[in-house]
Amino acid sequence: MMNFKWSLGSNVFAAALLALACGGSEEAQLAAFSEQLAELHTAVDEAQTSVDEKEAARRSAESELSAAQAQLRDAQRELAAIEEQAGGATDTVLFRLVQRRLLDDSDLEKVGISAAVDAGVVELSGIVPSLELRDRAVGIASGIPGVASVENRIRVLPAVSSEGPSETD
Repeated sequence: MMNFKWSLGSNVFAAALLALACGGSEEAQLAAFSEQLAELHTAVDEAQTSVDEKEAARRSAESELSAAQAQLRDAQRELAAIEEQAGGATDTVLFRLVQRRLLDDSDLEKVGISAAVDAGVVELSGIVPSLELRDRAVGIASGIPGVASVENRIRVLPAVSSEGPSETD
């Protein structure tokens, strides 16, 4: 849009120069220069408006970024504090957390997975119909603060087909 205005202003300027070279009246020259000046002022005003809008958007984005960074720092501090507290969690507390998180998963609540905890080591056992569910259960247990490691004893037994069940590890 601005290029068009500059081009139009240049054409008016060229016409004024042509009028001057051909001996046109000073009034015609003044009118041409005034028109060009008005067009250029409009182009400058539009460009300034665009710059002002982009500056406002930048300031708003910087403010939003700053707020998001503050939220991230707060969440990281809370997480560190909880992980520090969980480092001293008893096996009983870890057992309850593992069981609760496994039962909170809508797909895992339908399968039989047992958990046992000894010295922060979680042992998972049971049978699931897919590798994905086995891996999800291990991931859930591993993600609990205070869990030192997970021993996976879950067996995968796909759904029974017409040929009978087959076991996979």
